Amino acid sequence: MKVILEYDDEDGTPSSAGVRARDPPLVVLNRLHELAYELAHFQYNDCVGCLVPTRTGRTIFHQSMSGQINTLFGAYGAMERIKGTPLPFVYAVHLRSSLLIYLFLMNMIEVAKYEWVVREECWIAIFPHR
Repeated sequence: MKVILEYDDEDGTPSSAGVRARDPPLVVLNRLHELAYELAHFQYNDCVGCLVPTRTGRTIFHQSMSGQINTLFGAYGAMERIKGTPLPFVYAVHLRSSLLIYLFLMNMIEVAKYEWVVREECWIAIFPHR
């Protein structure tokens, strides 16, 4: 949970209370970049009998991981652009109208399908001045 907190500096001093200093997904992706770098440059000093990766293997690993993380960065940026794009008024009106018509007709289909009959007492309870 500490990784996705919004901080202004690296020592953990929080920014002003209630203000988001960073975007949590970007903080996580940045931390993944840091972890990939640390794994690629890890020193195997105390490892006796371990299979230590070669310098070329470490480079390939780091390039591969960085490429995948950069792909996630790009996808996140595309989603942010979609989220920030306003829906035109005509589309909103069309969507709202279509939804209302669909819901009204769906109700009528259910009434015809299950042969629901509304009794006169129910109408009087709902509309007493009828």
